[in-house]
Amino acid sequence: TCREFRNAASIMGNSALHKKMETASNAIKRDIVFAASLYVTGI
Repeated sequence: TCREFRNAASIMGNSALHKKMETASNAIKRDIVFAASLYVTGI
């Protein structure tokens, strides 16, 4: 999960990956990632 990757990145000292996983986790929690799937175009 994003949380596990975020924790692993923090342990390894990779702050860039930690930030990316935190952003992804927050986007998923707010359903931003899935918003585009609600609108199907080109059919």
